[in-house]
Amino acid sequence: MNSNHLAVALRVPLLCFVCLFAALSLPGAVLIPQGNSQDTLFLVVNQSGDLEKSGYSLRNAVAAANQHVGVTEIRIAPGLFRKKEKLVLCKVPLRVEPYTRLIIRGPGSEYLTLSGNHQNQLFDVASEAYLELRDLTLAEGRTAGDHYGLAGGAIHSKGTLVMKRCLVTNNIAAGWLGRGGGICNVGGVVVLEGCRLLGNTVIGGSQTSAGGGLYSKDGVVVIRNGTITGNRATGGTSNQGAGIYCAGGVLEISNTHISENVLTAGRDTHYGGGLYLESKEARLTDCSVAGNVIEGSAENYGAGIYNRGSLHLAHCELKENRTGKGQRNRGGGIYHSTGSLTLIQCSLNRNKASGGGLENLGGGIYSFADQVNIGHTAMYGNRAASLFSDMDGKLNSLGNNQISSMADIILMPKKTGIQIMVIR
Repeated sequence: MNSNHLAVALRVPLLCFVCLFAALSLPGAVLIPQGNSQDTLFLVVNQSGDLEKSGYSLRNAVAAANQHVGVTEIRIAPGLFRKKEKLVLCKVPLRVEPYTRLIIRGPGSEYLTLSGNHQNQLFDVASEAYLELRDLTLAEGRTAGDHYGLAGGAIHSKGTLVMKRCLVTNNIAAGWLGRGGGICNVGGVVVLEGCRLLGNTVIGGSQTSAGGGLYSKDGVVVIRNGTITGNRATGGTSNQGAGIYCAGGVLEISNTHISENVLTAGRDTHYGGGLYLESKEARLTDCSVAGNVIEGSAENYGAGIYNRGSLHLAHCELKENRTGKGQRNRGGGIYHSTGSLTLIQCSLNRNKASGGGLENLGGGIYSFADQVNIGHTAMYGNRAASLFSDMDGKLNSLGNNQISSMADIILMPKKTGIQIMVIR
């Protein structure tokens, strides 16, 4: 077996040591066993339907993989699907059983769409299972229910899920506790490389909705070279993380655009238009968080990012994120609740915390309690209602920062020789 069949942690060379340790310690994470090609079962899908009784449909091939001890690699027969064709999965999701090691190679996300026909979830990955998807579109999945097993419009995973060059779009998760419009990860590992999560929706009932694009609880998530755009979290009393919701575990995102995700239509408090982070460790590097929106009618916190864990941003841009309509709006770019927040060589510009009420604070950053550490960072043109407000809260400058408004900043002079240039 070649190096592409190594463990997920080994195939992502930039994964931080914290992520590596966390991934290997998770009960649902698995390693692809090393060996030679004789360990791998190769199957070719030669039937275009889902419930074919003869030959290998994709469902039949996945069922065969669940019976195989080693790695199974499924490919699509050349010419089976013409350009922009759709394979509708009927009745139940494709289940990847414990200890199954499965790789599915598609012909390209522009050629083949796996569809749930707006009725069914597409994949269910068990704990101790490994699923790798390449060059596919997953669309029109839907799940509805009131527990984690029925979360994840396209995919629900407790094991290891690796996706490369895939598109996850137009999926819905609905229920009393809406979780993961596109993907729901509970205690497992998710690695997305060159993937797009577009236009997925999570709909809550009498409780919260969380994770329009991706929901992760107590797991490890790595996203590289991706796009998280146009996802929504709506319907719940409180909506959280229209793009990404991550609580517990570890998150690492690099070279990814997180934009135009929307929290809307909740009755109470909304958190994190782009990202809701409650992680043990979260790192964003070379990312753009732009144009994310919270449209709740009550309290809206963190249109770009809501953080209450450990968050480190480097070489990131947060721009044009905004809150609206609410009576209390705080943190157009970032709302920092508790934990630690550090920004290095970042920029925050034209973010806005505004709405119908009088409490509009922290156009760029609002820090509730703990100080924010920033270095080589520029903040300008951010507004709280009609006033310029780059930050509201405690700032520990690491030097060489440019800030247009110091009015609401409490400077923490813990270091000597700090430099802050006030932009006029």
